[in-house]
Amino acid sequence: MSAEDTYNKPTFDGRLKYYDHLKSYWDLLAKASLNNDYNSWRKILRGYYARTHAFIKKSEIPIILEKFRKIDIDLTIIPTCTVQGNKQFYENHVLKLLQEIEDSLFMATKDMLVTTKSDGDENFDMDKFLGESG
Repeated sequence: MSAEDTYNKPTFDGRLKYYDHLKSYWDLLAKASLNNDYNSWRKILRGYYARTHAFIKKSEIPIILEKFRKIDIDLTIIPTCTVQGNKQFYENHVLKLLQEIEDSLFMATKDMLVTTKSDGDENFDMDKFLGESG
């Protein structure tokens, strides 16, 4: 069965695949941040940003893009630093910006990634939903 056949089935819920896709980014982010791999961390955040752009407040977008721009500049400066103190300053700045971007992206998409169901909510019946929507 081809992927096209799977995606065209009436019972296929693409949101679940999308959530899995976003979760894979958070798994990669955890590994990159743990290893202080700033370049990979930036690339993963850029990919996550590209896929979640529609969920981010319009006022946040230029702020996030400016942080990416500053990170790009700092990452080109770090290899040229000859004094350890200067290198550490730029690395700390990159780390701070990466964490701020990650927090912003998480806050913009948290409702998609974290359940917001409370005890008072009804149980969601997927079979009923599929039957009514088909």
